[in-house]
Amino acid sequence: MKSFTLIELMVSIAILALGIVGVLRSFISMSYALDVSANRIEAARVLEAKMDGIEEEMIKDPELELGADEEQVTLRNRPAQYRLEVTEFEMIKDEKEPITDKVIITEAKVTLAWKEGQINKDATLATYFQKKTAK
Repeated sequence: MKSFTLIELMVSIAILALGIVGVLRSFISMSYALDVSANRIEAARVLEAKMDGIEEEMIKDPELELGADEEQVTLRNRPAQYRLEVTEFEMIKDEKEPITDKVIITEAKVTLAWKEGQINKDATLATYFQKKTAK
């Protein structure tokens, strides 16, 4: 009768253990990647909702207050920092003519920042509105 020796049995258990460790590492990596992706998707959803509110506000009252505003929000049970920055700049419509109309553009930029472990993450959306035309 042919049977396994103790050494053969220990080698096969060691090989099996290495395979299980590899599978577990792969599972942990996939779990972390899924968490990172879910955070990004949720951040994009939150920023899009905030940007929709800003766009509705701009339609009602085109005079959006300039400056920055910050608030604390929750992103998938994690604390996050929401920031709205509103700036204006002039843009020239036609650079070929010496006297041109100037257009004032309002930029609204929303940023959401959070921590994943020890790493700082953020996502930003920006939109532009033509405020008024001046000569």
